[in-house]
Amino acid sequence: MRNNKILCVALLAAGVCVASTGYAALNGAYTTAQVGVAGLGFNDEGPYFHFALGDQLNHYFAVEGGVTAIPTTSGGGSGFLSDGVAHLYSLDGDVKAMLPLDDRVNLYAKAGPSLAYFKKDYGDDHLGVMANVAVGVAFNVTEHWTTDFSVGAMVGDGAGVSTMQLGLGYHFA
Repeated sequence: MRNNKILCVALLAAGVCVASTGYAALNGAYTTAQVGVAGLGFNDEGPYFHFALGDQLNHYFAVEGGVTAIPTTSGGGSGFLSDGVAHLYSLDGDVKAMLPLDDRVNLYAKAGPSLAYFKKDYGDDHLGVMANVAVGVAFNVTEHWTTDFSVGAMVGDGAGVSTMQLGLGYHFA
């Protein structure tokens, strides 16, 4: 059942991306919002929300700062999350590298640190540092609007969370 849900999300994302037509996104300030699923290897997954502000320096590099909320991640024998349900909230900073395939599509990878706060249903709350990584494909719908699909992970401080998300972005330039 869970694999069917992941497959449906992936097919929906692929459909949106394939239907996208447009132009190269402009350099400069942008914002992006993503929704998806997160979990320990996608077992007992829960919702994933991410919002970021960024600056696209050129067609190949950008920097982002954002917030992530994973309100329900179940434990599965992975360190800090192993004894119940944890809620993860983080402040993220990422460096993003992009590879334009044409004027509408680019592949990207981003990585950076996250200051993560775990609020547990059972046990003590915890503040820690994690690494945040993601790879994805972005489609320029218009000169200002983009959509993307990515997979990623947040790892560190005795926990690891896998993510899969669909996003929408706006370039202000």
